Amino acid sequence: MMEALYSFGTKCVRPFAVPLLRLLVRDAVERSERLGRYQELGTRRPIWIHAASAGETEGAEPIVREIRRAQPETDILLTSMTAAGKRRAEKMSDVRSFYAPLDFETAVRSAFDAIRPSALLLVETEIWPNLLREAARSTVPVAIVNGRISARAFRRMRLVRPLYRAALARVSLLGVQREVDGERFAAFGVASGKIFVHGNTKIDTESVDPPDPAFPRSPDERWVVFGSVRSGEREAVLRAARAVLAANEKYGVAVVPRHPARAAEYLAA
Repeated sequence: MMEALYSFGTKCVRPFAVPLLRLLVRDAVERSERLGRYQELGTRRPIWIHAASAGETEGAEPIVREIRRAQPETDILLTSMTAAGKRRAEKMSDVRSFYAPLDFETAVRSAFDAIRPSALLLVETEIWPNLLREAARSTVPVAIVNGRISARAFRRMRLVRPLYRAALARVSLLGVQREVDGERFAAFGVASGKIFVHGNTKIDTESVDPPDPAFPRSPDERWVVFGSVRSGEREAVLRAARAVLAANEKYGVAVVPRHPARAAEYLAA
């Protein structure tokens, strides 16, 4: 019932999507890709990886390397929801990058017809009901990698549990970052045999950059890091940072905004 309501709702919204895209998105190619209209790809049943933004794309990079190592002839296509994610994907060698289709039935069906993937890998929590339903219709196996559900997202998702239960029933394999993430996915009906814990590929990677010699550190340094800070959290984080600095002069503070373009706001503070 919930899935039917979602499908009906997206069908009702879709007629407004095209004029909104024309208004909000200047680039004609991006508008086309958002509607699942891709140029002729000419690829041989690629593996389709979908990562929402730059952080998820970063987590997909070790996975791409492993696919390349195991199947060097396999084509890989990576889609992103954001411009930051697409820019990151464009830096990856031997990977074709596009914007992801919006989760309208006609858009995802058009995307599957154009891409003809051999498999679909979703990074973290990119659970789109119409996308997953179309994957099942096209008999394309689906896996989730770096899967995670935060406590806040879990509370929100439980409000529409039947929708997520139906969507996740179409996932064949689910790799999660932590045991608690597996438990949360299991709460939506995913069988325990489909879930395995593999850690976070964004940090569990062989290619760790060496320390920057321009910023030498001594062994006794201690840092407090406020990561992925959103705009509404700025003042609280700044208060906490000042309290840390006032309490112990040996501590350093690093603030990492969710969106890097906002870093100047914190430097000015």
